[in-house]
Amino acid sequence: MFDKLLCVLVVVATAAATCRPGAYECAPQCVPQRWVCDGIDHCWGDGDDELHCDSCAEGYFHCKENRCIAQHQVCNRYDDCEGGEDEVNCPVNPPPCPDGSFQCPDGGPCILNQFVCDGYMDCYGSEDEVGCTTCNGGFHCDDDTCVFEIYMCDEREDCPNGEEEASEDCECRDTDFICDNGHCLPDYMVCDGKPHCHGGEDEANCGSKQTRPASRPRRILDPRRSRAQNSLLAKLARFRRN
Repeated sequence: MFDKLLCVLVVVATAAATCRPGAYECAPQCVPQRWVCDGIDHCWGDGDDELHCDSCAEGYFHCKENRCIAQHQVCNRYDDCEGGEDEVNCPVNPPPCPDGSFQCPDGGPCILNQFVCDGYMDCYGSEDEVGCTTCNGGFHCDDDTCVFEIYMCDEREDCPNGEEEASEDCECRDTDFICDNGHCLPDYMVCDGKPHCHGGEDEANCGSKQTRPASRPRRILDPRRSRAQNSLLAKLARFRRN
């Protein structure tokens, strides 16, 4: 009995914690930590990211309506909480930035280091997302910027060279849906009311939702070429075969 219980625990531990740092896991997908308790259901199906919002993670401010905002949004002369409690008793002359924070130029806010290079622009000129040798969350692009992990492998190039779409993490898994053009989609993107395949075949036959087994690996895009260039080359290759 103990051996069986130990086996189950090992399986659970192996299946958990698949998200990068700075992301929140609501199986089967990951969402940026900044989307947790922001008043919008980002975990499709159960809304897990909005269920436990009576307190906020470190670096966040708790609004009365059980919503969390980044600490540097407090006293920014804008009511980020619905009741405006984040703008109450604000100092006339804000103190200098404390240690462990990033000062936005031109009198901008002080950004805690956890929000620097996390894929979200906090400084007015996005200075907190420039020159990122590492990322506090998401995918690190070749130009030293960061994009949210949820934007990886979605058939859209968010890095300047599209390298997040050529990542090894984008290979098909056994549970993925294979589009007619060879691209693959996670199961939770199939029959979600929005076509993701070029021909929309992921939204066909949704009365009995099923995924096709990943019989071939994802066609890896050349990160030196844009999506349009890769598409043109694929069409030329098919033309030559005909």
